[in-house]
Order: sequence, then C-alpha cells, then structure tokens
Amino acid sequence: MCGRYAVAKPWNDVIEALEALPEDAAAASHAATYNICPTDPAPIVRAGEDGGARVAAVHRWGLVPWWAPDTKGAARLINARSETVRTTRAFRDAFKGARCLVPASGFYEWTAKPGGQKGKIPHWIHPEDGEMLTFAGLWARWGPKGSDGHWSFTILTTSAAPSVSVLHDRMPVVIGADDRERWLDPAADLDGLMGLLAPWEGALAHHRVGPGVNDVRADGPELVRPAAAELELAL
Repeated sequence: MCGRYAVAKPWNDVIEALEALPEDAAAASHAATYNICPTDPAPIVRAGEDGGARVAAVHRWGLVPWWAPDTKGAARLINARSETVRTTRAFRDAFKGARCLVPASGFYEWTAKPGGQKGKIPHWIHPEDGEMLTFAGLWARWGPKGSDGHWSFTILTTSAAPSVSVLHDRMPVVIGADDRERWLDPAADLDGLMGLLAPWEGALAHHRVGPGVNDVRADGPELVRPAAAELELAL
C-alpha cells in the first residue's frame, strides 16, 4: 500500500536527474511537495514518442482506464498489485505499453497506537542516503477524442522489504537507476519486467512524524521531520 508520498526536491532537479524534458510549463515548474494525496496532480516521467527523450509530465494520482465511464473511481486505483497487474482489467493495458516512473523522496505509512488507543501513528520512510526513488508506475489518458483528456497514473506495490515490514506488509515497487530505461521501453519483454517487481534491496530508514501529515491540505518540510520527544511519548 502507498497512500501518501512526497517529492521533496525542486522538480527541475528531478527532471535533470532523470534526463527528461518537461511536457509543458506545469511540468517544468512543479514545486516540491511533502504530502501528495490520492487524486492530487503529481509529476511522472514517461517514455518519449518514437524513441525520443523521456517526457516529464503532471498527471493525477489514481488511474482512470480509457474505458471507464467516468473519473469517479480514481481514488480506488492509486495502487496496482504487481502480482496481478498483467491480469487485472484496470491495469493490464497500461502494463503492456504505458509504464512510467514516479519520482519520490519517500512515502508515509501508519501504524496502530499501542494499548488500544484511537488513531494511528504516521511514519516517514525514505532512503538512508537521501537519494531520489523512482516508483514503478502506469499511466493512462481518459476522455473523448478532441479533448485534452484526464491524464492519470497508479503506483505498483509489492511485498514489503524487511526494513518496511515492521510498519506494513506492502510497499511501492522501486525501479533502480540501472533498470529505468528498461521499465520505460515500450518494446520491453513483459515476462522480464515482472522480475523487477520485487521488494527493493536498498537501505531504507523510517521515523515517526507528527500528525500534521494527516491533513490532506498540509504541506511543507516539517511534515517529514521526526516527531518531537514529547509527541513521541504521547503517541
């Protein structure tokens, strides 16, 4: 499961690191954000047309397949289980030819409070070295011909790595730097790509954060800072 994540770097830096060209002004100027929520607009990187340069674009989080009657179900399709991505109707077409990278500085997970207390404790999960992650994603365009359409994406999930399993049994699929080109290649062998959909072996760290991230309107670097000592005791 991945229900919240962050891109805590200027988008221009992300574009440069992923060797992509912005699709439009919105993609070029997308600001760092620390609380990306379902149906929010967020940056992704797609393969370029006809083998051209990678394209950086802003899509909405929550896949809307081309055949959907409307966009109302987007929030239910923010994640795609990697184990069934080739057979699930909502995702199988996109897996064949509309794969993308979803840049992220890290993601959030919640655990139950001890002693039967109400509410949950948020945690920030991120690479120990502070480098940018790229999640495995799928994208789609929905809408009538002649319209700009509704552009969306989903994040693939897999079993949690040991460092994450203490918080949750699922985590986003991370595509390492050496495999990004392969993941985006429209002609890639699909059987071979399934081998990439495994728990990430890189070093991940996590710590408790304050309840501010629970508010979908909240944003800012304070959301990923470790919870203050007095707050940790209260949790």
